[in-house]
Amino acid sequence: MATNYTRGRAKEYRVRNTLLKAGWPIVLRTGGSHGFCDLIAIDPKDKHIRFIQVKNYKLDFTEKRKLGEEMDQYTSNGWTCAGVVWDSEYKE
Repeated sequence: MATNYTRGRAKEYRVRNTLLKAGWPIVLRTGGSHGFCDLIAIDPKDKHIRFIQVKNYKLDFTEKRKLGEEMDQYTSNGWTCAGVVWDSEYKE
């Protein structure tokens, strides 16, 4: 029987693989973390970092905005950092 953890982990790997296929050269899973993001996508050439929170359900606008603002606060040394909430509205 699948648990919430195994379903969530499987979704994180699907999103990770989607990002790799889309051209992000580095996508890290923050497994076991209870932090603000599940995946970190990094493009060193263009100096872009995306902090990604993966959800198996659709978040309402207020929840998305709150998570996005929390993740957007990280910027350093000319790198562009942004938070992304990947919920059920995203196509895989």
